[in-house]
Amino acid sequence: EDDQEQDSALSKSSFLPRAVLDGIQRNPYAAWEWGMVERVAGNYDRAAGIHQLASNAFEEIGDKPRAVICRLDRGLDLAAGLNEDSGRKGVSGDVTKVKEILETAIQATVNTEGRDIELLQRVVAKEGEARVALSGVLWESKDKADAE
Repeated sequence: EDDQEQDSALSKSSFLPRAVLDGIQRNPYAAWEWGMVERVAGNYDRAAGIHQLASNAFEEIGDKPRAVICRLDRGLDLAAGLNEDSGRKGVSGDVTKVKEILETAIQATVNTEGRDIELLQRVVAKEGEARVALSGVLWESKDKADAE
């Protein structure tokens, strides 16, 4: 449901031209990197959208570990944008939605399997980042018991 919601929001807002969307499908690695650049630039909603598209592309080619990493990055993007976008409307300004996205992404790490040990280590490291971000979001939203 989140994936469809994000995809429809991106296409409705003319977020990216069709050619770029096709490029993301063909090279999700570059899309993930692009999402990281958008995060560094402070474009958190855009980074989250790109990471979601990259996650979908990785999922379609059967690369679950990288799809999970992208989902976790989406949650991190949105969490980073909470304070920045508090006066704007958008996904990153919605604390409840950010909590849901982070919790779902963290849960997706449970059944992530593969033979590439270094990639699985990256999944675990990214999960740790997401857990810290979730804790911060919970703490700031006065849900301190769950944050601990």
